[in-house]
Amino acid sequence: MAGMKKATIPAGLRRGQPSPTRPQPDAGRDESTPRRGRGDRPTRPASAATSGSTSVPAKPKSPQPKRTPASAAARTLPASSGANPYAGQKRRPMNHLVYTGISGRLRELSEALIAGGYGARDASQAQLTQAILHFYMPQDAEAAGDLIADWSALTAVPIPSNPYRGQKRRPMNHLVFEQIPVRLGELSEQLIAAGYPERSASQAQLTQAILHSGMPASVDDTGDLVQRWLQLLTAPR
Repeated sequence: MAGMKKATIPAGLRRGQPSPTRPQPDAGRDESTPRRGRGDRPTRPASAATSGSTSVPAKPKSPQPKRTPASAAARTLPASSGANPYAGQKRRPMNHLVYTGISGRLRELSEALIAGGYGARDASQAQLTQAILHFYMPQDAEAAGDLIADWSALTAVPIPSNPYRGQKRRPMNHLVFEQIPVRLGELSEQLIAAGYPERSASQAQLTQAILHSGMPASVDDTGDLVQRWLQLLTAPR
């Protein structure tokens, strides 16, 4: 966190201080962590508002989200480093509760690729999930803060534009390379340490935000994404 630009945590994520421009996130909707009493929730550090503080930069957001499945697919995927960062790693279960709209869309895209000739193992939901998380993982805590701010605004209730409004969360049990949840955990801890509420910046919330942001808009886009992912996995160390 050293050297990070100084900024104030978005007002919409401060407990007890609703933003006039963006509705509060629904703090009761994240079922991935046990419910806590008000006294157990982390509070924003008192020094975060001072000029000498170090906090996760996050810009004020409008109520309308920037990231949607369609716009995410239109962005250019980051260039691959050319080496397989997961060579030799084991896969571990990643058990998060995600909206049925996310898991259902992943299943539809996976089934479409398999029906089009992809191998069931190459185009599985687990492979597609890992590909999205890898290519769209925030590079630092600042980017993670922006993503969480957008996600919190999108899923705030009652916003008619919330595509997951009224949906249940279901367990997503996939085996993923161990470095993926490790990185998610690091970003989550950095945001919470900077004052973000735990329910807003948990690993489950980050996972959902990344999957929503990076979800391909079409089967063709999904095929391109999976091909890049498989190419990365077969690259030399």
